[in-house]
Amino acid sequence: MKRRRAGQSSRGDFLRKLLNDYIAEHGDVRIDLNDVFRWARKRKLWEPPSTTLASIFKREMARAAREEYYTDPQGRKVRKKHAVVFTQNEKQRSLWADILTAPPEHMRMSLQQRRRGALGEVIQTNTDKDSYNDNNQYGAYIEMSFNFDEDLAELAQPSEYPDAPPEESQSGEA
Repeated sequence: MKRRRAGQSSRGDFLRKLLNDYIAEHGDVRIDLNDVFRWARKRKLWEPPSTTLASIFKREMARAAREEYYTDPQGRKVRKKHAVVFTQNEKQRSLWADILTAPPEHMRMSLQQRRRGALGEVIQTNTDKDSYNDNNQYGAYIEMSFNFDEDLAELAQPSEYPDAPPEESQSGEA
């Protein structure tokens, strides 16, 4: 397996260099990561990282927990398991709880952490948009709203409607 090269501080640095090397060699504007994978494997530039069974188990279990949903009494599809991430003894840990039995403080922290994560994505998306608008070779300008109120209101509307209009009220007729 290829190890870190001098001057590279992380696996992420190694992978970014690998991607940039592929782009330099192929000159592609849009990249299919399947092609990058085949290219890197053929040249023996990448091997999967060695990892422990415990870390594989935790990663798989966390993915499974995040993907479990149920329908609440109001008919909403709701994520069932929620994590709170924290650092203990310089290691990142997480505690999971079921939404039906989670103490309020656990849910508050979990939802706040997820909101901060979403905000981070919005901030980076806005920065990327601004940079593209200022620097793209096409002179294109992309406008984008980050107010999700209308999206949330639309998603709250019913998705199924009756075939016929509701019957008109008979009140007021003689």
